[in-house]
Amino acid sequence: MATKNEAVTASFHFLTQYEDSDDQNVRKIKFSQSDFASLLTALQSCPKIDIKDESTKDDLRFRSLVPIERVTQINSRTIHGVFKASYWGHAYENSDKGTIPADSISLRPFHFILYLSETGKIYIGSQYLGPYGGYTGLKNTIVSHIPSCGKIRASSFRLASSYYKNAHAKEVRVSISKQGGEITSSNIFARGAMVAFKKISKHDGFEEEVSRKLLDYIDRPKVEIKKAVASVLKENQLIDVEDEDIVDCSIVAMLDGKRKVIHMLESGHFATRFALNVGHNKHGHPEFEPTKSEMLRVLENEIIARKEDV
Repeated sequence: MATKNEAVTASFHFLTQYEDSDDQNVRKIKFSQSDFASLLTALQSCPKIDIKDESTKDDLRFRSLVPIERVTQINSRTIHGVFKASYWGHAYENSDKGTIPADSISLRPFHFILYLSETGKIYIGSQYLGPYGGYTGLKNTIVSHIPSCGKIRASSFRLASSYYKNAHAKEVRVSISKQGGEITSSNIFARGAMVAFKKISKHDGFEEEVSRKLLDYIDRPKVEIKKAVASVLKENQLIDVEDEDIVDCSIVAMLDGKRKVIHMLESGHFATRFALNVGHNKHGHPEFEPTKSEMLRVLENEIIARKEDV
């Protein structure tokens, strides 16, 4: 039987607590170790979700909550566990089960990491498998279990364009939806398309052009990134496309001697997805212990070291 080993990645985010006040000079409130210990207890005590209950089904569909499982304390500041993200909304045919109705809910398992920083933030690491994941539901569930005394705000960790200044681009891939007319023919993309263009020769200027016209935009608003991508496509006579038709743009590059896929338009609240070097089990999911170890490695080396000045 053929296997499908999709890329395993993780995005990172953090929660900050503020004084519940209408005053413009709102004071930050640190999450304490007591708060974090209470969160651990609450997550470990989460009751099994009744997926037959109609009210619960809606909470799952709209990601107000996610099932939480296998929660363990790594140390006094770090928690690891598994959550299940929901997918629904369209019917499809399954070779074993026949037609799967649109209102049925599929649950996929993913790893998560929580870390209480010395500065009083709670960091969330959320694993993805290919395009699948569910940070929003995970965040909502975690926030609902925090004994908060103020307002909680969520932010996402995204590497700045300066991080990629030494990246050597090898290929650009652009996903397009709606309709776009190809410049060189009368072909019309009615539903969607993927356009890719690569470095051809050593001195073709590809790396410099991608860096200047695309990578330099990675810190900018989404609308500006889409405009830059559409402009590059038109300049290279690849496809005539409107800015809003750009769904995704990823750049395959070599960075510090390693191959990296840089997502210009991230789906996880603009969070950078970090590659996890792990294998897959017989069910197509990443191996359990290696995934936990890789997420902890990224947390320590890429997140804490950058955000906490350690």
